[in-house]
Amino acid sequence: MLGRLRMDLISCKEAYKSLSENIFRRVWWTFPGKGVIDILRGAPWYSGNALEAAIKRILSERISQQEKDELIRSGHSPSEARMRGFGRSSTKTFVCAVIDKSDICERLRTYDTGRNGSAASCTIWQACRATSAAPLYFPSIEINDRIYWDGGMNSNNPILQVIQEVRSEYGRDAPFEAIVSIGTGKPPRVNPGSHVLSVIKYAIKEMTSTEKKHEEFVSSYPDLEDQYFRLNAEDNLYRVDLADWKRLPQVEEIANNYITSPQGRREILTCAKKLAKRRDTTGN
Repeated sequence: MLGRLRMDLISCKEAYKSLSENIFRRVWWTFPGKGVIDILRGAPWYSGNALEAAIKRILSERISQQEKDELIRSGHSPSEARMRGFGRSSTKTFVCAVIDKSDICERLRTYDTGRNGSAASCTIWQACRATSAAPLYFPSIEINDRIYWDGGMNSNNPILQVIQEVRSEYGRDAPFEAIVSIGTGKPPRVNPGSHVLSVIKYAIKEMTSTEKKHEEFVSSYPDLEDQYFRLNAEDNLYRVDLADWKRLPQVEEIANNYITSPQGRREILTCAKKLAKRRDTTGN
């Protein structure tokens, strides 16, 4: 939304609220233990078709009028817009997806690169489906004869992917003014236990946690400490499940508390000063 569609933050927030309410609805019939049974059956909890429809609806509403007109003239629906950026207006963006039965984390880009290949040969909605196909939550998707799962299987926090992409594209000595990483809370370290339900809950938390890659980045790139800004509300944010759309007001409250806290204000202000300095220097 932010990169390829260049939506503002308020529009992104409202679109995500609407999307979440539509895609995270369970079937009307259920019973205690159904989620565990679905796991054993290999059945996802939520509908891939509902997710696809919700993404396409956002695309139809939010894609630029110029691109929409071009797609219609060429006989395509606005919801079938490609990942490749349209004109010069798109910010360079990529999402991560893991190729089935491998540990390869592929970067589905909106742009061509000098060393890493071309923009992803797929539509925006396909890339969104691929990077959202978290096991247990949504089914995988096939794109160009490859089956993809959510990039979180390999890199739920893509901070290392970003550093590798920049250095591969611009060289190992490419300077960074600011690297912003937004967290999802900091869960306490616990053991999985021996009960099957506790093991499943542990696996879900591990799959959706962003802390491990953050810690790996900090230990791997100490030279980037002054450029790295980790914005992470460490209170109870980690307790909110990915699919719990009814608790989004609580997520918003936690976020507001963080950005108005001394730590949050300090991090954001320091980061903003660095970015403003770069704008003054480059004019971009």
